Amino acid sequence: MDLYGSNGTTSPRLRHAYVQWKKWLTGQTWSNFSDGEIFPNILDFNGANGAMLNRSIQVRYTEKLSDKETLSFSLEDPGKINMIIPTTRPEWKRKSLIPIVTGMYRYGNTRNYFKIGGTLSPVNYENQENSYTKMGFGGIVSFRKYISNLDDFRFQVSYGKGIARNNIVLSGEGYDAVFDPQRNTAETLSLFNIAGIYEHWWSPKWSSVVYYSYSQVGSNPSVTNSLMKHFQNAAINLIYQPYKNLRMGVEGNYATTENFEGIKSDAFRIQFSTSFSFK
Repeated sequence: MDLYGSNGTTSPRLRHAYVQWKKWLTGQTWSNFSDGEIFPNILDFNGANGAMLNRSIQVRYTEKLSDKETLSFSLEDPGKINMIIPTTRPEWKRKSLIPIVTGMYRYGNTRNYFKIGGTLSPVNYENQENSYTKMGFGGIVSFRKYISNLDDFRFQVSYGKGIARNNIVLSGEGYDAVFDPQRNTAETLSLFNIAGIYEHWWSPKWSSVVYYSYSQVGSNPSVTNSLMKHFQNAAINLIYQPYKNLRMGVEGNYATTENFEGIKSDAFRIQFSTSFSFK
């Protein structure tokens, strides 16, 4: 759990709660269509905005193919799939019905690895008479490579339709699909993400991270102008970690966005943070 509640509150929020028995996992943890290993030593809570990193209630099966290979499949809660329905069409509603299906192949060890995965993400909706499903899909490639004992490079690229629920900043924001009032049907939105991360340890207690990410949302005639068309962010930091669970440092982050109306905006933030982990 953490204290990062909804609407900017500090109320407790459940992060991970699951039971693992042999090859099976049941409960809430990182989605199988995510990569928690790519997250570097940073202070910002979200990090690279193009990363696919989301927690989900799920049932997962993992098979160890060899000393370096694993293959995992999951059925995940569809409740976080989010689509925008015009207020003028109150008879249409989102519906959680068909679970999300994912598969992920991992090759490597604890330091250097390569992942490739896919997902089928159904978008379910209904009116007073019938229920409908629009099928989304997506793929992801992710890896981490240690260049030396003190330097590593991490990379992730993903593309699909109806997969925004897995993006670290778009989950629940209405980017999985939009409703077309002219055709009385939902249209899944495409999403492309790319992120590159470089981490360097100056000494056993001092480290720095530099990263950049870019995301592009596909256009559609039913997209509202207020939705973001593309966004990107970059950051750099310097962190001092005197003990394993204690960190302190400074981090700068710059981001730009443009919505479908063509309005652009940018922001710069510098933060001085201290964090203590009970893990």
